[in-house]
Amino acid sequence: MDDTTNWTNEQWHKYEVRNHRNNLLIESDWTQNNDSPLSDSVKTKWVTYRQELRDFMDGLTIPTNDKGYILWEGLTWPTKPS
Repeated sequence: MDDTTNWTNEQWHKYEVRNHRNNLLIESDWTQNNDSPLSDSVKTKWVTYRQELRDFMDGLTIPTNDKGYILWEGLTWPTKPS
């Protein structure tokens, strides 16, 4: 991990959003296991969702409020397959 001592708010925001994104990927790891109970078509939907999560940070502008906190509700996350 980088030395976070001198991180800007933007760097912290990216770190926090990326951490949340990584947790969503971890939560969906089971969908890609060989012994997953999901059908191939549903697995494909999860593959797409997971790729959208990986791509989520590309060019992302993180919305903040007037106090500099992340506006989590302003982020449009990929939709989990049902």
